[in-house]
Amino acid sequence: MCGIVGVLGPGASKYTKHVRDMAQLIVHRGPDAEGFWSSPTSNAVLGFRRLAIIDRTSKANQPMHGFKAPHITIVFNGEIYNHRRLRQRLIAEGRQFRTNHSDTEVILEGYQHWGIDTLLNELNGMFAFVIVDRQKQKAYLARDRLGLKPLYYNVSAPYLAFSSEIKAFNSWPQHTAKVNLNAFCDYLSFRSVMAPNTMFEKIKKLEPGGLIQFELNTGQFQGSRWWDPLSHAATQPKSFQAAVDQFAEYQYDALTLQLGSDTPVGLFLSGGVDSALLLKTASDQHQKLSTFTAHYPEHSNYNEHLQAQNLASDFGTKHYQTPISREDYLRAQLAVCYHQDEPIAAPICTSIYYLCKTAKQAGVPVLLSGEGSDEAYFGYQNWLTIRKALAFQYHFPKLTRILAGCISPFLRSHYPYSPFPEFANRAKQNELLFWSGAIDFPEFCKNKLFGPVVLNELQHSDTFERVIKPLRADFEQYRSPSDYSSWMSYTDIRFRLPELMLMRLDKMGMAFSVEARAPLIDHRMVELAMSLPESWMQHRGTKPLIKETAGRHLDHRIVHQQKRGFAAPVREWREDFSTLLSTLTIFAKRTGLLNPEAVAKIINSPGNRLYFNLVNFMYWYIIFIENVLPEHFSDEMISGAVSFSSGLNLEIA
Repeated sequence: MCGIVGVLGPGASKYTKHVRDMAQLIVHRGPDAEGFWSSPTSNAVLGFRRLAIIDRTSKANQPMHGFKAPHITIVFNGEIYNHRRLRQRLIAEGRQFRTNHSDTEVILEGYQHWGIDTLLNELNGMFAFVIVDRQKQKAYLARDRLGLKPLYYNVSAPYLAFSSEIKAFNSWPQHTAKVNLNAFCDYLSFRSVMAPNTMFEKIKKLEPGGLIQFELNTGQFQGSRWWDPLSHAATQPKSFQAAVDQFAEYQYDALTLQLGSDTPVGLFLSGGVDSALLLKTASDQHQKLSTFTAHYPEHSNYNEHLQAQNLASDFGTKHYQTPISREDYLRAQLAVCYHQDEPIAAPICTSIYYLCKTAKQAGVPVLLSGEGSDEAYFGYQNWLTIRKALAFQYHFPKLTRILAGCISPFLRSHYPYSPFPEFANRAKQNELLFWSGAIDFPEFCKNKLFGPVVLNELQHSDTFERVIKPLRADFEQYRSPSDYSSWMSYTDIRFRLPELMLMRLDKMGMAFSVEARAPLIDHRMVELAMSLPESWMQHRGTKPLIKETAGRHLDHRIVHQQKRGFAAPVREWREDFSTLLSTLTIFAKRTGLLNPEAVAKIINSPGNRLYFNLVNFMYWYIIFIENVLPEHFSDEMISGAVSFSSGLNLEIA
């Protein structure tokens, strides 16, 4: 895991100093080594910060050039889990290597041997890389299938600048910090921003499974998606039990591959079925892991630390518990938002932040996580109800619209900030009921929440048309409209998983130079799950593939315990945010992005966590756009948070 930066385009070498400065802003991603490469005729400048996990020798440093083809150069962030297997194949086919077991060199040799298209399909891992081929005068920018590793870019023709994190663009002279209002609209709905947009107007992010081919001589480029969970879905197994057998085999092999590291490996341990399955599989392979659990001493209903402690004791792990108090939580918010790069309205970002801090202090730079299992394998209890509603809407569309029209006014009046009036409104307009597993503000609330700046520029912003309809078109190329389970998982795999769940894992881990891996969303497992027909998913409850697999190894009580979810008590702590909440209305007036009266209603509305979405955005805005609240957030406070979170201060709070 590392950080990569660079500039591509004719005469790019004149930006060498800027690339060095960009790399310095993401030193937390790679504290072990740095490297830079450019030449007057290369039309490219590449920069690199290294976190040494695989082949920690200097021979594996980057930028790396081809052993027998020095005209090919790469910078790469991530891990290729099957690098040893690919190396053996490439050696058998005549390729030569200079390193002992660098996964970076496997990508280089694979590109030369197979070409970019075959190479991408051979890789099993999490990655974002840029390959510069001076012979072809082309560069290739690629992101892994599920989007575990980010890659951001700014196009200022004829140049393309790229980075693993957005904050690096503060040293790119073509960057202007301006809010992307469509992205802001989407953030209020979905808690994050869908690729290719970011919260910055001029910065894009490569989509999961995305590829850009860039012409170094002209600055022209073309983007495409080289992977999709449905277009690459596996061949349907003969039966559900055959699917479970195959899934279990992939799960075991995925963990085998992801345990590969030249440094200690640990595990986020929650006490739930996902992390318990990972712990059991690692134990079966005689791997001793350190385990890490966060808890909130003041709120026992949010805690699973006792269950986690019991599991750790059963499997003999070295177990670390990280208690998080209200004071700890509030103190970290500026640093957390700085590392998010663009706002992610997930309160547990702070929990992950502290867990990774503990792992760093414990000397464990690699952590396994059960992240993604719920989204990819139908893991949420409320999805069962929504699936029934989707079926009713599909079979009785006219009746659905009539019923929704009758109850919609009542729901808006009595439950304005709940999901129910939003569902009724979608049904009334004959729109799909399910848009995402993570929704904050209903559409009618958003329209009241927008300030004059947003209303003037986005007079006809339609979230369904802009975000959901294109996803649905992609889905219906491969599946029937009545495949409700697949639609729900597909939506979250394309959007919520990469830009909310996986980005909080990447950014909070990298704040402390900790690499987070997600073995339960190995692409083979996801492709298998997406091949299952709807009839097999009906009446099997939540997460049937995971639970059937886990049931072969774990106690029934662990497998079928009630899901609690990883959450933070921000509803209960809203009074502790009172000072911040009072600044929200001032922020709304000064920026014109929000309606102060609507903000005040949300602040005074008990029992919801929507205020957190707005506070998180406000923090991001004053850090990255403009400090419009200097009387509340001094420059010293902001710079102090940045310095703290850059890894200069790693004590356990």
